[in-house]
Amino acid sequence: MYSSNKTRMAIAVMVCLVHCKPSTEKHIEHQPDQGIPVQGRFDNLFDTDERGTKRIDIDLSQPSDVQLDIPHTATPQLVAYRVMGPVTGLQLKDELLPPIGDVRAWVQHLTRNASTDRQKAEALFQFVVHDIRDWYYPAQGLDLTVEDLGVLIWNFGYGFCYDMGRLQAGLWHEAGLRSRIVAWPQHTLAEVYYDDAWHLYDLQHRSFYEKPDGSVASFAEIKQDPTLFQGALNQLGLDPIGYPPHHMAHWYQIANPRFEDSADRAYWKIERSFAFDLRLGEYVDVIYTEPAVTYHPDSWAQYYGEMTLRKDPPWPVQGRLVYAPSHINQSAQWAPTTTPEGKPGYVLNMKSPFLFTEAWVKVPGISAFPRVWVHVWGNTQFAGRLVGGNALISKLVQGSNDFSVIVEDMDEDLSAALAKAEIHTRLQLSHIGLPKLRPGRNLLPLLFEHGTPHLSAWYLEYAPDLRIANIKTSPRYPRVGEPVDIIVTVENVGSGPSQPTQLNVNNNTTVLMSETIRSVGITTIPSLKPGRKTSVQVPWVANTEMTWYGQNPNVQLIDAWLDIEKMTADANRDNNRLQHYVVLKHSDGRFPELPGYQPLH
Repeated sequence: MYSSNKTRMAIAVMVCLVHCKPSTEKHIEHQPDQGIPVQGRFDNLFDTDERGTKRIDIDLSQPSDVQLDIPHTATPQLVAYRVMGPVTGLQLKDELLPPIGDVRAWVQHLTRNASTDRQKAEALFQFVVHDIRDWYYPAQGLDLTVEDLGVLIWNFGYGFCYDMGRLQAGLWHEAGLRSRIVAWPQHTLAEVYYDDAWHLYDLQHRSFYEKPDGSVASFAEIKQDPTLFQGALNQLGLDPIGYPPHHMAHWYQIANPRFEDSADRAYWKIERSFAFDLRLGEYVDVIYTEPAVTYHPDSWAQYYGEMTLRKDPPWPVQGRLVYAPSHINQSAQWAPTTTPEGKPGYVLNMKSPFLFTEAWVKVPGISAFPRVWVHVWGNTQFAGRLVGGNALISKLVQGSNDFSVIVEDMDEDLSAALAKAEIHTRLQLSHIGLPKLRPGRNLLPLLFEHGTPHLSAWYLEYAPDLRIANIKTSPRYPRVGEPVDIIVTVENVGSGPSQPTQLNVNNNTTVLMSETIRSVGITTIPSLKPGRKTSVQVPWVANTEMTWYGQNPNVQLIDAWLDIEKMTADANRDNNRLQHYVVLKHSDGRFPELPGYQPLH
């Protein structure tokens, strides 16, 4: 996880075997201290090192909260979180939030302080706006249609207007509010009914539009009076994501939307369970400091071309589901079967509530080349042969959450070899609701129905917290065509030293990374001690090429993002990104005419 040329130093590990009474009030105190890493099933996983990574290990016989005390002066971060089976009904959960996958509990949690229907509606609106990140349509296309609210929240955690509108209307419906989707070819929004009227909320544009009396306007009212857009503009005359009002007004004027009313038919559902069942020798990882391999439906390439696949959304969190019984014992759980060719073989099922993005099979110690099939999507497909005991099956299983591997029995010793076989998969998890650490006393909930799971957690007590404090340009108002230094100031507001960290600077058309974007430059922020800051310069030639939607071309958006690939530890990633509008003078030195701006000097 963390590379270093220095000699690695083992950190604090304690293994506790706990038999506790089944009670939601039961807390298990656990404090790691320095020692030698546990050998056997936990060796060569995430190495601890001199940066202070610690690990806890604990066995549970009943659902419990594992108590972990963190110094109040710390800025802690979970590096990785593992649960090993056998366990059924395992739910991932942060101590302050409902379990992942429980949509109704999340709706209740998000609206707990709301006393009116408007407050309830807007609490759920703020959740979608803040937590569902913007990226190309995971729910739209020929090969993947997402109607399950939980899948959109916890498999993806991102979407375009089509996804956000459906999710928002569904959450309102679950909160007991009548809702409807408002959709036409250019845009999708959601309306909610309260105070005897419909009210429009635009999730992608992070806006709602108030009338003079302070109430929220409906779609029909906005279409009739486009001046209502003016209430959501900044001093540059742009809405929260960088669209000009005349462009929005045009969209509404040409709209003849389809209204999908929850009173008539729900275009959403709650279907998938997000609970894990893990066999003995199977474990699931949540990894916070490693880039995720993202699942792309084939329709993305069909609709948007291969170039879009090179702009992976950076938000999914890396998960792993691994079947490796030889880490525990020598008994295989493969079942005898008949292959599609009518020959003897063995089959093993892999199932996860999250989407698989990659998978491979490893069967060590065999000299034959047995055929391998994968049963997925209701069909059995030939995957090839085991070559050197290995087979890559990613293309067959990506986007699924349930598949089986069938291996042909060409050798009488195959059964013994399968006792050491491993299936490795990668999972796509969203960032929403995952366990976190905080200064002070932490309770790590481990919720499950049956079993004796083992919890491992790798963490930093004194993690860095890099924050982009400021972006400015020199000169402040450059002329079009003039060389410019983009100056980005980064500070470490955490309690531990940072590692050298990559900084990406882009020129965007809007705040949406999924729309047109061009790299300005990439640089490295040096290691910073706690409380220290540094400024770096990225050269740019001021230009007006990145302009869409009738925006003023002399207003350009600079986007700076730290550690976009999640390669280093950081206690808070919400402050790793900052955007800054730059006003460009005309080449003759004149300032552009900008609504809301006083004359510039």
